[in-house]
Amino acid sequence: MAPPRRPLRVARPDFAQSALQHPSEPDRQHAFGSDSNKRRKTDTFFRPAQRYEALDPALVQPTSLIQQENNILITQDTGKQYQLAVKDFNVRVRDNRIRAKDERVSELEEENELKDFSLSEALLRKQELIRHAERQELLSEAQAAHIQELMSMVASDRAKLMLQDEEIHILKAQLETQQRYIKNLENRRLLDQVLEYARHLFGWAIESYDRTTIFPLMQLPGELRNNIYKSCLVARRPIDFWPMIAEDAPSGTTRASILQENLKHINVNLLRVSRQVHKETVGILYGCNRFRFSDVGAWTVLEGFLTHLNRNCRHITNISLAAIFDDAMPLEQDVERAIREYQPILDRFNMTLDSPIGPALQTANASSRASEILLKLPGLRSFTIVMPYNVQLYSFSGRHLCKMLTDDDRSLYPGQKPASSPERVLVFLRRPQYRRRVMFQSDLDDDRLMGRRDLQREARRRGVEIEHGEYASHADGVSYILDYEEDEYDVDIPDYVENGGASRVLLRSLYVAKKMFGY
Repeated sequence: MAPPRRPLRVARPDFAQSALQHPSEPDRQHAFGSDSNKRRKTDTFFRPAQRYEALDPALVQPTSLIQQENNILITQDTGKQYQLAVKDFNVRVRDNRIRAKDERVSELEEENELKDFSLSEALLRKQELIRHAERQELLSEAQAAHIQELMSMVASDRAKLMLQDEEIHILKAQLETQQRYIKNLENRRLLDQVLEYARHLFGWAIESYDRTTIFPLMQLPGELRNNIYKSCLVARRPIDFWPMIAEDAPSGTTRASILQENLKHINVNLLRVSRQVHKETVGILYGCNRFRFSDVGAWTVLEGFLTHLNRNCRHITNISLAAIFDDAMPLEQDVERAIREYQPILDRFNMTLDSPIGPALQTANASSRASEILLKLPGLRSFTIVMPYNVQLYSFSGRHLCKMLTDDDRSLYPGQKPASSPERVLVFLRRPQYRRRVMFQSDLDDDRLMGRRDLQREARRRGVEIEHGEYASHADGVSYILDYEEDEYDVDIPDYVENGGASRVLLRSLYVAKKMFGY
């Protein structure tokens, strides 16, 4: 049997309240445990150096039972409040966690809804792409069918074009035949006019002439034969073997096409009639024509031209060419472009660019070789250097140009003299109106800045004639036109010297006409 419990004595409320509100210092320290494990240090009674005071009776008086019970109640009440506070804190923490979880759940739900929406959009996009792919497939099938139809049409059109090409070739051949026939008639008419002039001149009877009889061509006087040769071999305009392509030239125009147009009126087949005719005509062909090399890179073509003529270049009397512009080795891509431009011209001379016996691509080498040949030309009467508007000159370049074909030419060997003393001309071309005046911050019309003033001063000092000109159009048929109107170039043709009876050649008139006019 359990022992009887002692009845609990309840303290007075006012005392408990006062004790709760104003606990004594020892009780408060014990309640919060601040000094419970520390021993209070008190001054010893037996030390003489300290004051001798009696202790507080409250410190030495034992606590009553009621106070102890009140302290217990206060402690229990404080513990309950602490536990309630802890529980409240835990409840708040739990509520915060629940609230955070609810927020996270709502966020996850929103993300889930967003993903569901994106998934639905992706599904819709997928369905749209599938429909688009189906449409594209149908369209590709339709296009394939259309392409197949077009290919069949192209094949049929190609067959028609081949037939048309054959017809065109046939018509072209017929046209060429008719043109040759017309040219033959024109040449016959020209020859008839010449012969009629000769008959009137020498009093021959026209009625007694028969085309099938032998015509004594070589029995004509040398002056008359020279006039015939000159009408067949001398061009009215200068022959430019390296022309400039005009700004208004049709698309596809090349230097080779321009040269072919300039040479179409010259019948060089006349030189192949006989050795005697070749001997009489070669001086007229190369001595009475003016040869030009007008554009950049002209020295390469000039070298090929003079090398091809070989001994016949001694008949040349008039040469015009562009100044030396560049002594640098061209780049690889420039070499390919230069070969495409040079080779059609050099093919006329049976020359290959940069071959052992062909002209040099590098301007310095070509100008050096060509200058050596120019110094040996005995019949050269006129030598012209052409200066473009957009070239800036330096003093040493001007001195070199003014010394060409003189005793001070740098291409001469020690003790060597030029074979001729031609009239030297320096032509300055003016800037076309359609070209810009300022380029690279330089005024192209400023003679002092471009070096033209110093060059003109040096040219006058060395006896070089100065001319001015302008760039020509494609219809003019030349690269440039001088300020004065160029008359027909006239050169005294050497008198024909009879070589006894061996020079008397009798040819049929029709055979002579064919040989003279290239048939």
